[in-house]
Amino acid sequence: MTVSKEITIVAPHGIHMRPATTFAKAAKEFESKVTITAGETVSAKSPVKIISLNLAKDTKIVLTCEGPDEEKALETLSALINTLE
Repeated sequence: MTVSKEITIVAPHGIHMRPATTFAKAAKEFESKVTITAGETVSAKSPVKIISLNLAKDTKIVLTCEGPDEEKALETLSALINTLE
């Protein structure tokens, strides 16, 4: 099964290298495959790939998790992304 959630980026400067690294590190804690879709779909476990999406403030993304801990991953990571600055 796969779970996903649409999220709006609230960070005033969008998602740049520091928050992307923080997010990717958290995503790596889960066994599930974690992706971010904003035009294209990339692994949320790679800060460089996250940066490639150019996620500015107010950008809508879809966070998708698939695997044994997908529910916990989605809950944790969707909460985390809204605290990044």
